[in-house]
Amino acid sequence: MNKKLFVPILMMIICFSFACKQNASHVSDSDLVSAVKVKLHSDPKLAASDINVKSDNSIVKLDGKVTSADDEKRAVHLASSVPGVTRVESELKIDNTITNDEIKDRVKEDDRAAKKEMEAQTPDSKHPMDDAAITAKVKMTLAEDHLLSAFNINVDTKNQVVTLTGTVKNELAARHAVQVAQAVDGVKSVNSVLTVKQ
Repeated sequence: MNKKLFVPILMMIICFSFACKQNASHVSDSDLVSAVKVKLHSDPKLAASDINVKSDNSIVKLDGKVTSADDEKRAVHLASSVPGVTRVESELKIDNTITNDEIKDRVKEDDRAAKKEMEAQTPDSKHPMDDAAITAKVKMTLAEDHLLSAFNINVDTKNQVVTLTGTVKNELAARHAVQVAQAVDGVKSVNSVLTVKQ
């Protein structure tokens, strides 16, 4: 390449990249808010979360409710990735309580999954079919229990041994969940990995 052409082209590239950086740093707060909201709402894990977005001098502030610490980290990461954001401050609260409608939806979904799994089983694979039915029964029983219905308790069953995971209000609720699961027909034993809210 001709040296006479190389220097002007290089200068144009440097000026262009400098101008782009200058323009990126001058994104308005309202544009930042819009861009962050789009980023958060397009994320499948955060789309249903109640997150408010504000921006002041390119510092984005997030407040509202998410269901886990991982969701909070994800929201902060996504907001930070928006061009023009200099810093993200999180005032997000973790709210892992669920409504009765959400419980009913989860139970229905679990029932549908258990039925599909049962239909797909062969006579030779008796335990997985039994395990799916036990999981569905335990979830339904926990969801209908007035002391436990507000908590997100996950149920896994293997060889008729039920494992409970999730977070409950106190030690009494954890023991009660084990007793409720143990009373379900077909359950051999219950392992509890439930944690108590701090």
